[in-house]
Amino acid sequence: MLTWIFIGTAAGFIARGLAYAYLTWRSARAPHFGLWPEIIGGCAVFLLAWSFREATVGIHLLICVWLLSACLIDVAIRELPDIFTLGGLICGVFLSTSVGVLPEDYILGAICGAGAYHLSNITKQNVVGPGDVKFAALLGGMAGLPGLPLFLAGSLGGLAFFVLINRSAGFFKSDMPFGPWMAAAWLFSSFC
Repeated sequence: MLTWIFIGTAAGFIARGLAYAYLTWRSARAPHFGLWPEIIGGCAVFLLAWSFREATVGIHLLICVWLLSACLIDVAIRELPDIFTLGGLICGVFLSTSVGVLPEDYILGAICGAGAYHLSNITKQNVVGPGDVKFAALLGGMAGLPGLPLFLAGSLGGLAFFVLINRSAGFFKSDMPFGPWMAAAWLFSSFC
């Protein structure tokens, strides 16, 4: 298990490097993330190695690096880039079969995930942006139909918590990075 913690820490380092490279390419100011990517990567991969057989841990590791990079970019500039959302959505069709999600479950999960977040924008205030909707499609597809209820409950619960906290404080900040909430909900739905 210590080997997987080391591999997860290396995955967090790679995710931070990808996020930093994207932010530098976009000419955005890349913040110093500290050791959080390595800590999150180490913990996530340790839990994945503990929960799944070792044959699929490598695929889950690749998915975690991809999601952690997207979340770091979302925290830095409040934007989920298409290269991570749409690129992940396309690659997810092939990766989902490796983690036990059928292609038809992936497609239906992606449609339901994106639809749930798109419906949250019915109000006059757009709570989530288009990048969040695409990211929800990616994660809904990776959860598949069996894991979709847990993913939607966790991530929409985080959205409701965010809206209630902001409204009770008397202001509404619409540029909250919501990608980390969705990634955490997907990770939770993967373990259950």
